[in-house]
Amino acid sequence: MKFKKVAALVLASAMTLGLAACGNGNSSTPSQSSGGASSSGTTSSSATEISLWSFNIGGFTEASNWDSLIAAFNEANPDIKVTVTPINYQDGDQKLTSAITSGSGPDIIFEGPERIVGNYAREGLMVDLGDLREGFWDQDELVQTALEVEREMPHLELAGVGTNLGCYGTVQATPEKMNQLVAVAERVEAAIGRKLDIISGGASSSIRMVLDGTMPPRINHLRVGEGILFGRIWGCDMDFMHKHIFTLRAEVIESKVKPSYPVGELSVDAFGRTRTYVDRGRRRRALLAMGRVDYGECEDLIPREPGVKILGASSDHTIVDVQNTARPVQVGDILEFDLCYATMVYLTSSRSVSVTFKTERG
Repeated sequence: MKFKKVAALVLASAMTLGLAACGNGNSSTPSQSSGGASSSGTTSSSATEISLWSFNIGGFTEASNWDSLIAAFNEANPDIKVTVTPINYQDGDQKLTSAITSGSGPDIIFEGPERIVGNYAREGLMVDLGDLREGFWDQDELVQTALEVEREMPHLELAGVGTNLGCYGTVQATPEKMNQLVAVAERVEAAIGRKLDIISGGASSSIRMVLDGTMPPRINHLRVGEGILFGRIWGCDMDFMHKHIFTLRAEVIESKVKPSYPVGELSVDAFGRTRTYVDRGRRRRALLAMGRVDYGECEDLIPREPGVKILGASSDHTIVDVQNTARPVQVGDILEFDLCYATMVYLTSSRSVSVTFKTERG
Protein backbone atom coordinates (compact mmCIF):
# COMPACT_ATOMS: atom_id res chain seq x y z
CA MET A 1 0.00 0.00 0.00
CA LYS A 2 1.31 3.45 -0.87
CA PHE A 3 0.77 6.33 1.45
CA LYS A 4 0.64 9.97 0.42
CA LYS A 5 2.94 12.10 2.47
CA VAL A 6 1.03 14.73 4.39
CA ALA A 7 2.75 17.26 6.64
CA ALA A 8 1.28 20.70 7.03
CA LEU A 9 2.67 23.72 8.81
CA VAL A 10 -0.03 26.10 10.01
CA LEU A 11 0.70 29.70 10.89
CA ALA A 12 -2.08 31.00 13.12
CA SER A 13 -1.52 34.69 13.59
CA ALA A 14 -3.50 37.60 14.92
CA MET A 15 -1.64 39.89 12.54
CA THR A 16 -3.14 41.14 9.31
CA LEU A 17 -1.12 41.72 6.18
CA GLY A 18 -0.06 45.27 6.84
CA LEU A 19 0.80 46.56 3.40
CA ALA A 20 1.46 50.23 2.92
CA ALA A 21 2.74 52.05 -0.14
CA CYS A 22 6.31 53.08 0.57
CA GLY A 23 7.23 54.08 -2.96
CA ASN A 24 5.56 54.66 -6.28
CA GLY A 25 2.10 53.15 -5.81
CA ASN A 26 1.61 52.72 -9.56
CA SER A 27 4.88 50.90 -10.16
CA SER A 28 5.04 48.73 -13.23
CA THR A 29 6.37 45.21 -13.17
CA PRO A 30 9.21 44.07 -15.44
CA SER A 31 8.21 42.54 -18.73
CA GLN A 32 10.56 39.63 -18.07
CA SER A 33 8.57 38.50 -15.04
CA SER A 34 5.82 35.96 -15.20
CA GLY A 35 3.25 38.60 -14.27
CA GLY A 36 1.53 39.44 -11.03
CA ALA A 37 -1.51 37.72 -9.60
CA SER A 38 -4.12 40.27 -8.59
CA SER A 39 -5.59 40.05 -5.14
CA SER A 40 -9.13 38.89 -4.63
CA GLY A 41 -11.70 41.41 -3.49
CA THR A 42 -13.48 44.38 -4.97
CA THR A 43 -11.53 47.42 -6.03
CA SER A 44 -12.82 50.71 -7.34
CA SER A 45 -11.47 52.72 -10.23
CA SER A 46 -9.69 54.99 -7.74
CA ALA A 47 -8.20 52.14 -5.74
CA THR A 48 -4.69 52.45 -4.40
CA GLU A 49 -2.37 50.01 -6.13
CA ILE A 50 0.53 48.32 -4.39
CA SER A 51 3.11 46.16 -6.13
CA LEU A 52 4.75 43.32 -4.22
CA TRP A 53 7.70 41.42 -5.64
CA SER A 54 8.25 38.08 -3.95
CA PHE A 55 11.43 36.03 -4.10
CA ASN A 56 10.77 32.28 -4.20
CA ILE A 57 11.56 31.72 -0.55
CA GLY A 58 9.86 29.25 1.81
CA GLY A 59 6.28 28.56 0.79
CA PHE A 60 6.05 31.56 -1.53
CA THR A 61 7.25 30.11 -4.82
CA GLU A 62 4.20 31.18 -6.83
CA ALA A 63 2.03 34.30 -6.89
CA SER A 64 -0.96 32.13 -5.94
CA ASN A 65 0.70 31.36 -2.59
CA TRP A 66 -0.22 34.89 -1.55
CA ASP A 67 -3.93 34.60 -2.41
CA SER A 68 -5.25 33.76 1.05
CA LEU A 69 -3.20 36.48 2.74
CA ILE A 70 -4.21 39.14 0.25
CA ALA A 71 -7.85 38.06 0.37
CA ALA A 72 -7.85 38.55 4.15
CA PHE A 73 -6.14 41.93 3.71
CA ASN A 74 -8.69 43.03 1.13
CA GLU A 75 -11.59 42.21 3.41
CA ALA A 76 -10.36 44.98 5.68
CA ASN A 77 -8.99 47.18 2.87
CA PRO A 78 -11.26 46.81 -0.19
CA ASP A 79 -9.89 49.96 -1.85
CA ILE A 80 -6.30 48.71 -2.02
CA LYS A 81 -5.26 46.47 -4.89
CA VAL A 82 -2.16 44.33 -4.37
CA THR A 83 -0.37 42.82 -7.35
CA VAL A 84 2.19 40.09 -6.66
CA THR A 85 5.07 39.36 -9.03
CA PRO A 86 7.25 36.30 -8.31
CA ILE A 87 10.99 36.69 -8.94
CA ASN A 88 13.75 34.13 -8.46
CA TYR A 89 17.35 34.08 -7.35
CA GLN A 90 18.66 33.48 -10.87
CA ASP A 91 17.84 36.93 -12.26
CA GLY A 92 15.71 38.54 -9.54
CA ASP A 93 18.48 40.78 -8.24
CA GLN A 94 19.18 42.06 -11.76
CA LYS A 95 15.51 42.82 -12.38
CA LEU A 96 15.16 44.50 -9.03
CA THR A 97 18.25 46.65 -9.52
CA SER A 98 17.09 47.72 -12.98
CA ALA A 99 13.62 48.60 -11.68
CA ILE A 100 14.95 50.60 -8.73
CA THR A 101 17.45 52.45 -10.94
CA SER A 102 14.71 53.40 -13.41
CA GLY A 103 12.34 54.53 -10.67
CA SER A 104 9.82 51.76 -11.29
CA GLY A 105 10.69 49.48 -8.39
CA PRO A 106 8.04 47.68 -6.35
CA ASP A 107 6.47 49.12 -3.23
CA ILE A 108 7.21 45.96 -1.23
CA ILE A 109 9.94 43.32 -1.56
CA PHE A 110 9.49 39.93 0.14
CA GLU A 111 12.91 38.51 0.96
CA GLY A 112 15.39 38.16 3.79
CA PRO A 113 15.64 41.72 5.15
CA GLU A 114 19.38 41.77 5.84
CA ARG A 115 20.21 40.84 2.25
CA ILE A 116 17.79 43.34 0.69
CA VAL A 117 18.72 46.22 2.98
CA GLY A 118 22.38 45.51 2.36
CA ASN A 119 22.01 45.42 -1.42
CA TYR A 120 19.47 48.10 -2.20
CA ALA A 121 19.36 50.59 0.66
CA ARG A 122 21.70 52.07 3.22
CA GLU A 123 24.84 50.20 4.21
CA GLY A 124 25.88 49.08 7.65
CA LEU A 125 29.18 47.58 8.78
CA MET A 126 29.27 44.52 11.00
CA VAL A 127 31.61 44.19 13.99
CA ASP A 128 32.75 40.80 15.30
CA LEU A 129 32.68 40.96 19.09
CA GLY A 130 33.73 37.35 19.62
CA ASP A 131 31.05 35.11 18.13
CA LEU A 132 33.38 34.62 15.15
CA ARG A 133 30.84 34.70 12.36
CA GLU A 134 30.65 37.85 10.22
CA GLY A 135 32.14 41.28 10.78
CA PHE A 136 35.39 43.17 11.24
CA TRP A 137 37.70 41.78 13.91
CA ASP A 138 40.31 44.49 13.41
CA GLN A 139 38.71 47.75 14.53
CA ASP A 140 41.28 49.87 12.67
CA GLU A 141 40.23 48.11 9.47
CA LEU A 142 36.59 48.83 10.31
CA VAL A 143 37.27 52.55 10.77
CA GLN A 144 39.24 52.70 7.52
CA THR A 145 36.41 50.98 5.65
CA ALA A 146 33.90 53.40 7.13
CA LEU A 147 36.00 56.31 5.89
CA GLU A 148 36.14 54.80 2.40
CA VAL A 149 32.36 54.39 2.30
CA GLU A 150 31.82 57.90 3.63
CA ARG A 151 34.27 59.69 1.33
CA GLU A 152 34.70 57.59 -1.77
CA MET A 153 31.34 55.91 -2.39
CA PRO A 154 28.76 58.65 -3.01
CA HIS A 155 26.10 56.11 -4.02
CA LEU A 156 26.20 54.53 -0.56
CA GLU A 157 25.20 55.93 2.81
CA LEU A 158 26.82 54.53 5.92
CA ALA A 159 23.81 54.13 8.19
CA GLY A 160 25.45 52.45 11.14
CA VAL A 161 27.27 49.51 12.65
CA GLY A 162 25.98 46.26 14.09
CA THR A 163 27.02 42.96 15.56
CA ASN A 164 25.81 39.38 15.78
CA LEU A 165 26.05 37.22 18.88
CA GLY A 166 25.07 33.66 19.70
CA CYS A 167 24.47 32.26 16.23
CA TYR A 168 27.79 30.45 15.84
CA GLY A 169 30.10 30.87 18.80
CA THR A 170 27.30 30.78 21.43
CA VAL A 171 28.60 34.07 22.86
CA GLN A 172 25.90 35.69 24.96
CA ALA A 173 24.60 39.18 24.27
CA THR A 174 25.38 41.12 27.45
CA PRO A 175 25.50 44.79 28.48
CA GLU A 176 29.29 44.52 28.36
CA LYS A 177 29.20 43.40 24.72
CA MET A 178 26.73 46.17 23.87
CA ASN A 179 29.01 48.77 25.46
CA GLN A 180 31.87 47.41 23.36
CA LEU A 181 29.73 47.93 20.28
CA VAL A 182 28.89 51.50 21.32
CA ALA A 183 32.60 52.23 21.80
CA VAL A 184 33.36 50.93 18.30
CA ALA A 185 30.50 52.99 16.85
CA GLU A 186 31.84 56.11 18.54
CA ARG A 187 35.27 55.49 17.02
CA VAL A 188 33.60 55.38 13.61
CA GLU A 189 31.63 58.55 14.36
CA ALA A 190 34.79 60.39 15.40
CA ALA A 191 36.47 59.36 12.15
CA ILE A 192 33.64 60.33 9.77
CA GLY A 193 32.64 63.43 11.69
CA ARG A 194 28.96 62.69 12.26
CA LYS A 195 26.60 60.54 14.29
CA LEU A 196 25.51 57.17 12.98
CA ASP A 197 21.77 56.61 12.65
CA ILE A 198 21.88 52.95 13.70
CA ILE A 199 23.79 50.95 16.28
CA SER A 200 22.34 47.47 15.92
CA GLY A 201 22.85 45.35 19.01
CA GLY A 202 22.17 41.93 17.53
CA ALA A 203 19.11 39.77 17.15
CA SER A 204 16.56 38.03 19.37
CA SER A 205 19.26 37.05 21.87
CA SER A 206 19.48 40.73 22.84
CA ILE A 207 15.78 41.18 23.66
CA ARG A 208 16.30 40.28 27.31
CA MET A 209 18.29 43.48 27.88
CA VAL A 210 15.48 45.58 26.44
CA LEU A 211 12.95 43.94 28.76
CA ASP A 212 15.05 44.18 31.94
CA GLY A 213 16.31 47.70 31.23
CA THR A 214 20.01 46.85 30.90
CA MET A 215 20.39 47.74 27.21
CA PRO A 216 22.75 50.73 26.78
CA PRO A 217 20.80 53.79 25.57
CA ARG A 218 22.74 54.19 22.35
CA ILE A 219 21.72 50.75 21.07
CA ASN A 220 18.68 51.73 18.99
CA HIS A 221 18.17 48.75 16.68
CA LEU A 222 17.72 44.97 16.89
CA ARG A 223 17.16 42.45 14.11
CA VAL A 224 14.45 40.36 15.75
CA GLY A 225 12.95 37.20 14.22
CA GLU A 226 12.75 34.23 16.56
CA GLY A 227 11.69 36.27 19.59
CA ILE A 228 8.67 37.73 17.79
CA LEU A 229 7.68 34.51 16.04
CA PHE A 230 7.86 32.27 19.10
CA GLY A 231 7.50 34.66 22.03
CA ARG A 232 10.56 33.14 23.62
CA ILE A 233 14.25 32.58 23.15
CA TRP A 234 16.82 30.84 25.29
CA GLY A 235 16.95 32.62 28.63
CA CYS A 236 13.97 34.87 27.90
CA ASP A 237 10.36 33.72 27.98
CA MET A 238 8.02 36.57 27.02
CA ASP A 239 4.84 35.55 28.80
CA PHE A 240 2.89 38.44 27.26
CA MET A 241 3.16 36.91 23.78
CA HIS A 242 1.36 33.96 22.16
CA LYS A 243 3.39 30.75 22.12
CA HIS A 244 1.45 28.61 19.63
CA ILE A 245 1.85 30.64 16.45
CA PHE A 246 3.26 27.69 14.51
CA THR A 247 1.66 24.25 14.44
CA LEU A 248 3.17 21.26 12.68
CA ARG A 249 0.52 18.72 11.71
CA ALA A 250 1.62 15.24 10.60
CA GLU A 251 -0.43 12.24 9.47
CA VAL A 252 -0.16 8.82 11.10
CA ILE A 253 0.51 6.24 8.37
CA GLU A 254 1.06 3.23 10.64
CA SER A 255 0.01 2.37 14.20
CA LYS A 256 1.12 -1.00 15.58
CA VAL A 257 2.31 -2.72 18.73
CA LYS A 258 5.98 -3.66 18.32
CA PRO A 259 9.04 -4.41 20.45
CA SER A 260 10.72 -1.28 21.80
CA TYR A 261 14.22 -2.69 21.24
CA PRO A 262 15.46 -3.51 17.69
CA VAL A 263 15.78 -7.19 16.90
CA GLY A 264 19.08 -8.25 15.30
CA GLU A 265 22.74 -7.19 15.21
CA LEU A 266 22.97 -3.40 15.57
CA SER A 267 25.07 -1.07 13.45
CA VAL A 268 24.47 2.62 12.60
CA ASP A 269 21.35 4.45 11.43
CA ALA A 270 20.70 6.02 8.02
CA PHE A 271 22.82 9.02 8.97
CA GLY A 272 25.78 7.01 10.21
CA ARG A 273 25.04 7.52 13.89
CA THR A 274 25.23 4.95 16.65
CA ARG A 275 21.92 4.86 18.50
CA THR A 276 20.97 3.71 21.99
CA TYR A 277 17.63 2.08 22.79
CA VAL A 278 15.74 1.24 25.98
CA ASP A 279 13.89 -2.07 26.18
CA ARG A 280 10.43 -1.17 27.51
CA GLY A 281 8.71 -4.26 26.18
CA ARG A 282 6.05 -4.29 23.47
CA ARG A 283 4.45 -0.88 23.01
CA ARG A 284 2.23 0.88 20.49
CA ARG A 285 4.12 3.14 18.18
CA ALA A 286 2.98 5.37 15.33
CA LEU A 287 4.77 6.17 12.11
CA LEU A 288 4.42 9.74 10.82
CA ALA A 289 4.71 10.89 7.21
CA MET A 290 7.58 13.32 7.75
CA GLY A 291 11.26 13.01 8.50
CA ARG A 292 14.53 14.76 9.13
CA VAL A 293 14.71 16.19 5.60
CA ASP A 294 11.59 18.19 6.55
CA TYR A 295 12.40 19.50 10.03
CA GLY A 296 16.02 18.71 10.96
CA GLU A 297 16.34 17.04 14.36
CA CYS A 298 13.32 15.18 15.73
CA GLU A 299 14.40 15.96 19.29
CA ASP A 300 13.54 19.62 18.59
CA LEU A 301 9.86 18.83 17.96
CA ILE A 302 7.49 19.31 20.90
CA PRO A 303 4.42 17.01 20.92
CA ARG A 304 1.25 18.81 21.97
CA GLU A 305 -0.71 15.70 22.90
CA PRO A 306 0.09 14.21 26.31
CA GLY A 307 1.47 10.69 26.06
CA VAL A 308 3.18 11.17 22.69
CA LYS A 309 6.93 10.60 22.90
CA ILE A 310 9.32 10.97 19.98
CA LEU A 311 11.51 7.88 19.55
CA GLY A 312 13.51 8.77 16.46
CA ALA A 313 13.41 9.48 12.76
CA SER A 314 14.86 8.60 9.39
CA SER A 315 15.00 10.94 6.40
CA ASP A 316 11.29 10.66 5.61
CA HIS A 317 9.60 8.98 8.60
CA THR A 318 9.22 9.83 12.29
CA ILE A 319 8.50 7.21 14.97
CA VAL A 320 6.59 8.14 18.11
CA ASP A 321 5.48 6.13 21.14
CA VAL A 322 1.71 6.46 21.65
CA GLN A 323 1.19 3.75 24.25
CA ASN A 324 0.10 6.23 26.93
CA THR A 325 -2.12 8.60 24.95
CA ALA A 326 -5.68 9.15 26.21
CA ARG A 327 -7.12 8.07 22.86
CA PRO A 328 -6.14 5.21 20.57
CA VAL A 329 -3.95 6.69 17.84
CA GLN A 330 -4.95 5.21 14.48
CA VAL A 331 -3.91 5.43 10.83
CA GLY A 332 -5.14 8.69 9.36
CA ASP A 333 -5.03 10.60 12.64
CA ILE A 334 -3.17 13.90 12.81
CA LEU A 335 -0.63 14.62 15.53
CA GLU A 336 0.37 18.20 16.26
CA PHE A 337 3.72 19.59 17.37
CA ASP A 338 5.10 22.91 18.53
CA LEU A 339 8.28 24.13 16.88
CA CYS A 340 11.50 25.87 17.71
CA TYR A 341 13.51 28.20 15.48
CA ALA A 342 15.55 25.40 13.92
CA THR A 343 12.58 23.20 12.97
CA MET A 344 10.69 26.23 11.63
CA VAL A 345 13.60 27.15 9.35
CA TYR A 346 13.71 23.64 7.85
CA LEU A 347 9.94 23.23 7.52
CA THR A 348 9.30 26.54 5.78
CA SER A 349 12.01 25.67 3.24
CA SER A 350 10.79 22.13 2.52
CA ARG A 351 8.89 21.60 -0.72
CA SER A 352 7.13 18.55 0.72
CA VAL A 353 5.52 20.59 3.51
CA SER A 354 2.44 22.64 2.73
CA VAL A 355 2.22 25.97 4.55
CA THR A 356 -1.23 27.29 5.48
CA PHE A 357 -1.84 30.74 6.98
CA LYS A 358 -4.71 31.29 9.36
CA THR A 359 -5.88 34.64 10.65
CA GLU A 360 -7.49 34.98 14.07
CA ARG A 361 -10.01 37.78 14.20
CA GLY A 362 -11.15 39.84 17.13
